[in-house]
Amino acid sequence: MSTQFAAAQTPTNAALQARAKMQQRHQQSGSIGGGYRPLSARSYQQSARIHAQALNAYGQNCQQLPAETAREHLTAIQQNVAATRKEIAKLGDEAAKEADVQEQVATLQKHLTECEKLCDMMGKTIKDDGVETVQMCAHCSGLEAKLKAAETEHQALLKKLGIEVPAPAAAHGDHDHHKSGAQPAAKP
Repeated sequence: MSTQFAAAQTPTNAALQARAKMQQRHQQSGSIGGGYRPLSARSYQQSARIHAQALNAYGQNCQQLPAETAREHLTAIQQNVAATRKEIAKLGDEAAKEADVQEQVATLQKHLTECEKLCDMMGKTIKDDGVETVQMCAHCSGLEAKLKAAETEHQALLKKLGIEVPAPAAAHGDHDHHKSGAQPAAKP
């Protein structure tokens, strides 16, 4: 057996090859593994954090947070956490193992489970006549920290997979990577 062939068969090289295939598939279709869409998962996470921040700000700045407002934001957080979990699961155990990212996936899922538990606790602070604001804010602060930890772990996963998250465009229509030949409209 040649040294080159043996080197190509090491687990590290196999993981690198699996990651390279995932990068290529992501560039072609925007998804990898069993349909995992990394940028969708990231947007769900960010949306959950924004709703948690809004809910926390309401709780800290309002004498009595209306139950309807709290339920709206909590529902949005729960939906986005569930959507993130669903996206991560689409990567699939086999693909995660091949690419040697099971540790990041497991940690991310653990953070999401903790977020769901905090959401359940937050839900118990919402009563028909209002919100137990002090408890809500305490859970909300914990939720924000867990959502940040999940986001950090997701970024580590994307980095290990070699999937770049595009920076926000300066203006709508700035999509140079499409190379359509059309120039963005001149700004007045």
